[in-house]
Amino acid sequence: MNYKVLVLHGGQDPTDWEYTIDDFKKGVWKIMIATSVAAWGLDIKDIWLVVNYNCPNHMEDYVHWIGRTGWAGNPGTSYTFISTEEAHYAEDLICALKNSNKEVPPDLQRLDREYKEKIEKGEAKRKFKPSISTGRGIDHFSGKELWKEEEKKKDLAKGYIDEDIDDLEKE
Repeated sequence: MNYKVLVLHGGQDPTDWEYTIDDFKKGVWKIMIATSVAAWGLDIKDIWLVVNYNCPNHMEDYVHWIGRTGWAGNPGTSYTFISTEEAHYAEDLICALKNSNKEVPPDLQRLDREYKEKIEKGEAKRKFKPSISTGRGIDHFSGKELWKEEEKKKDLAKGYIDEDIDDLEKE
């Protein structure tokens, strides 16, 4: 189609990042393809469309990924592709949409319902969703709770408490 696009990813050196972001902000190029590194901390106005080709694995990531649109109250649209292999993330997407007073697509509701039915029937296992930061967001913890968990892990690593590290990681 001969579209000219910018690319932004974590493997680039800082100088390339700066030039890429600057060109995008100035409108030199109108399309940027980026990994999740573009979700956090970039102040780029006038983005009206975000397409997520992979489903974020945390509700907070989802909010930040789509938050590139509608910056400072401007209108924007986002699309997130979610596959049956990613059905365990549907619940978080539904929650984010409801919290934003947005309509939940029937297909997303169906995907979530079918996934939960498979778990109940024993046809699928509940997928692990990290409950503490893994570098891609925080799920279900307040800052104080996260701090307590991190301190618990540090103490455990030093041998101060009697829990098994595997049990803590499973939690």
